[in-house]
Amino acid sequence: QLQEPRWRSRRPPPTTWALSAWEGPSTSRFTNLSQGFGATQNDPKLETQPLSPLDERANALVQFLLVKDQAKVPIKRSEMVKFIIREYKDECLDIINRANNKLQCVFGYQLKEIDPENHSYIIINKLGHHKGEPVASYLDRPKLGLLMVVLSLIFMKGNCVREDMIFSFLYRLGLDVRETHALFGNTKKLITEVFVRQKYLEYRRIPYTEPAEYEFLWGPRAFLETSKMLVLRFLAKLHKRDPRCWPLQYFEALAECESEDLDEDEPGSGDNAGDPTSSSPPR
Repeated sequence: QLQEPRWRSRRPPPTTWALSAWEGPSTSRFTNLSQGFGATQNDPKLETQPLSPLDERANALVQFLLVKDQAKVPIKRSEMVKFIIREYKDECLDIINRANNKLQCVFGYQLKEIDPENHSYIIINKLGHHKGEPVASYLDRPKLGLLMVVLSLIFMKGNCVREDMIFSFLYRLGLDVRETHALFGNTKKLITEVFVRQKYLEYRRIPYTEPAEYEFLWGPRAFLETSKMLVLRFLAKLHKRDPRCWPLQYFEALAECESEDLDEDEPGSGDNAGDPTSSSPPR
C-alpha cells in the first residue's frame, strides 16, 4: 500500500479524479462506473471505494468548516487540527487544501487565509453574482453550487447521467447522499425530488432495468436560467482551465449560443415570455 506523501508545498493537490469524472463524453447507460466511482453497471446501489485517511479527514473538515462558518467569524487552523485533523497534523496543509477543493467543487465556496500570522481562515463565495449567471435567487448558495455540479456532470457526460454515477461522484467530494447533511438535509431527496419538482432536473427510469435504475437530464428550468456555456465556464473556473480544454462540449455549447441568438432575432422575441427572470420561483 502506497504511503501518502507529506505535503511540502502550498500548491493545491491534484484533482485528477474530479476532472476525469467530468471529462469526455460518455452516456449514463454505457459508463463503467467501476473505474473511479466504485459502483458497477450491474449494481444500481451506491457503492464506494475506501477513501484515503487524508481524504476522510478532508471530508470531515468540510463539514466542520460549513458548521463553523454559520457564525461568520474567522476559523483558526489550530481549531481544525484540534477537532478534525488531530494525529495527521503533519499533513495539515494537504488536508486543508483537499477540503478547499471539495468546498469549491460542491458548494462554490473557497477557504481563504486572512491572517497568515495567526492562521485564520474565512469561507467566501467563489461563484460570484455576475451578469449571465444562473438566476435562481430563491436557491441559497450551497444548493446552487450543488445544482451546478450536477448540471455540469450531466452536460459533460453526454447530457444524460445515471443516478448512481452522480451519487458516487458526490461521495468522492465528501457528500454522502445516504446521510443527513447540515446544509442540505436529505441530499438525495433534494436532488431527486426538490430539483426535479423545480424543473431543474428531469429524473426518469432507464428502460428494461430490473431492479429499476434511474438517470438525470437537464430540466426545462435549467435551460431557461443557465446555458451549457455558463456551466462549462463554471467548471473551467473551478479547475482554473479554459473552457476550450473540452472541445467537444465547447462547440456544443457554442452551437447552443448561436441557436439562441437566432431565436432572439425571430419576430416577437422582444416580449418577456421567454425571460427567465420573469418566471416565478418554483414551489
